[in-house]
Order: sequence, then C-alpha cells, then structure tokens
Amino acid sequence: MKTKSLILLMILGSFITCKSQVSNRNVQERKETQAILNSYFDGFENRGIHFNNKILQNYEGKHWSHLINPFHLSLIQNFNIKNESDVVHFENLFKEEIEFLQKSSRSFRIEKWTEILDKKNIVDSGTSMLSLSSPAFDRSLNYAIFYLSSNEGGSLIIFKKEGNKWVYFASGMVWIS
Repeated sequence: MKTKSLILLMILGSFITCKSQVSNRNVQERKETQAILNSYFDGFENRGIHFNNKILQNYEGKHWSHLINPFHLSLIQNFNIKNESDVVHFENLFKEEIEFLQKSSRSFRIEKWTEILDKKNIVDSGTSMLSLSSPAFDRSLNYAIFYLSSNEGGSLIIFKKEGNKWVYFASGMVWIS
C-alpha cells in the first residue's frame, strides 16, 4: 500500500512540475511579446499606421502556423547583410524547430493586443490597419516569428534577441495582391 501511495505521489508531483514549467514558459513568452511589440509598434505610431486590436489567428481558413514550413521559411531574408556569411537560411536554422514553433504559436492565450499593450495605434476598426498574429517562439526564446497581414499582402517577420533587446531581424513575403 505504501509503495502504491508513493508512486501515485511521484506521478502527481511530476504532473504539477510539468504544468508549472508550461505556465512559466507562457508567462515568459507573454513578457517577451510585450518587449518585442512595444518597440515595434512605436515605429508605426509616428507614421499614423494602425494595428488591428484582434490578434490574427487564421490564414486561408487555417491557423497561421501552417505557414511555418521549409518553403515559407526559405522566402525570409535577414537584414544588414554585409557579406555572404551574414545570410541566414531560416529553413535550415529552424529545421528541427518547425513543429515546436507551430505549437508555440497556438499556445498564446489572449485575443486582443490591448490585453498586454497600451498603444494609441492599436484600434478596433479603421483604415490602413495591419493585423498581427500571435508569436511563435523557438525553444531558446531567442527568435520570435509573427505573421503580418494587410490588404496588400502578408509576410512572416522574425525578431531576434540580441543581449536583452529584441531587434526586427528578417521578413519574407508570403503573398501579395
């Protein structure tokens, strides 16, 4: 009887530890998303460009995460390329991370950006609006991928953590009208 109780206690403890780790990761992802988007939205605010408050979830009737695949990742080009060694092949960089990134994008649990951000250029309706998806973080929390959509087209954009700051690192067009 003591052995069964001990095993049950160990299983329960493992479950609680796993749930706690997932919860801690979600809290960390939310904090990182705030850091990324606070600076990103500021650049648009000065130009009068507005973002839709509702977080973009779907593209062509499916969750946007299906765009995280080798083909679409190969369309992304990083910025500040000075020589050939600066070129990043994102389809190779994220080769082992694709499934994790897709799951990460679906675990984000808010529906409106104003739940975590306080920006004047986040609106519920209007013209010239950009829509931004939930983020997809890699395992190390060093890269974040978003899907950005407007009436003219859609892009995957990548932010990279450099030190304690997030920088807008790369983008690639998924579609254009």
